[in-house]
Amino acid sequence: MRRGMTALDYSIEIARPVEDVFDFVADPRNDARWCPRVQDCEQVEGDRPAVGARYAVRHNPTLQRPHLRRIEIVGCDRPSRIVSVQEDRVGRFTIAYELEPVAGGTRITQRDEIEWRVGRLAKPIGTRIVKRHMAAQLRNLKRLLEE
Repeated sequence: MRRGMTALDYSIEIARPVEDVFDFVADPRNDARWCPRVQDCEQVEGDRPAVGARYAVRHNPTLQRPHLRRIEIVGCDRPSRIVSVQEDRVGRFTIAYELEPVAGGTRITQRDEIEWRVGRLAKPIGTRIVKRHMAAQLRNLKRLLEE
C-alpha cells in the first residue's frame, strides 16, 4: 500500500455456501440490493462479472451529491476472491472481497484501499463514513442472503 492511502477491512459470516455468496457479490449489478448508496448499476463492458468487466454506477455517498462511479473488475478467482477498482470524484477505491468456507457457511472479508481525492481535513471524516458503511453493507448482505 502506498503512503497516504487508507486501508480498512471488515468480516462477517453468512449462512450460505461460499459459491452462492461469491456469485452474488461478484456481480456489481446486485449492489443496489445491499448497498444503500448505490442507486443502480449497468454493465458497460463484458457480458458477465470477470476480469476486464466494467460498470457504470449511479452512486449517492454520504455528504456528497449523487454522481457516477466507474467500476472495473481487476481480479476474479471463484469462489475465493473478487477485486475491483472503483473510481469517482471522491477517490480511487480498490475493493477486495475474500471468501472462505466455514462451518455453517462463508466468512467474507471486505478489504478497501482508498486513495482519497478530497481535502486533507475531509479524509478522516471520509474514512469513518466508509468504515461504518462497510459494516452496515455486509450486515445487509448477510440479511439478504440468509432470507
